[in-house]
Amino acid sequence: MSGTWSMGKHRWPWVAVLALALGAATGCGRPKYPVEGKVVYKDGSPCTGGMIVFEPLDGKVKTSSRGHIHKDGSFFLSTDKEKDGVEEGRYRVAVMPLIGVPGAGGTPINGKYWSPSTSPLEYTVVPARNEPRFEMDRADPRQRKIVNDP
Repeated sequence: MSGTWSMGKHRWPWVAVLALALGAATGCGRPKYPVEGKVVYKDGSPCTGGMIVFEPLDGKVKTSSRGHIHKDGSFFLSTDKEKDGVEEGRYRVAVMPLIGVPGAGGTPINGKYWSPSTSPLEYTVVPARNEPRFEMDRADPRQRKIVNDP
């Protein structure tokens, strides 16, 4: 069989490697579920701009998800592409201003929500449509004001 390449008795490991490579290339992975919700202040008024980030708390999920907060406080989350959803699991939620983004103005966001390490907000994504509502404290007037519009 000179000049002819053969997998011979080692065919199955090659098939497994090929299947894994194709799965990775096509985005095969854990399923994602829609997360579309609202961010409001404790008085019920909407957070009128910013970014929301879901940072995973359990070991099964490796990727964070994010979304822009609209003027009415609504958002939808994306992981790999727009509106693709979020993997099932428990998340710490950060809400932060869009600093230096023209036209991204909004109400000031309390600094404790800016980072997953300091935010008290958590949410568990379930294998269904998820519609969380997050209530936040308003920014402390002594907090340095962050202006979104340059």
